Amino acid sequence: MFNPFDNKFDKLDKVFEPFPAGRHLVFVSDAKPFVAKSGSAAVEFEFTIHDPASAYRGKTLRFARFWTGEKSLWRLARLCRSCSTPVSAFDPSDARSVEDALLDRILVIEVEHKVETYEGKQRNREEVKSTEQPTKQDLARLLEEFGASMLPPVADEDGFEDGPLDAPKSGGDDSDIPF
Repeated sequence: MFNPFDNKFDKLDKVFEPFPAGRHLVFVSDAKPFVAKSGSAAVEFEFTIHDPASAYRGKTLRFARFWTGEKSLWRLARLCRSCSTPVSAFDPSDARSVEDALLDRILVIEVEHKVETYEGKQRNREEVKSTEQPTKQDLARLLEEFGASMLPPVADEDGFEDGPLDAPKSGGDDSDIPF
């Protein structure tokens, strides 16, 4: 039975910690269209740190919005180009299209903390400052922790999806082709 007046729940207010600032290897754990009260459209992301080397593994950054207006669409394009696998064209206003294109993508985000004034009150928020492709070392840590079968394919330098870190393909190599 849950008693909301039980004092043991009072500690929960003090436990909240913001998403840590800095560089983080993440998976896109959720992506969906978002429309603000003003009518401005965005794609709203949830990033989860899955880096086995991170002290913040499992921490989630929610409500990271990448606006789709003409002046700010470059940020969404940069995020898509930062994914470890190529992201195909998608409709940013269609939930299914956004999920199919972006869910479970691996990338690196740099997060900074900002203080903003909203309706006369100051509040803290986390913002994705930049995005970049994971390094081979980043991907090696993920491959070691999760195994090739648990990761989405990872593109090599040529943009081909050969699996994480060019994992060996089943069925041999080109030396058995008879020409």
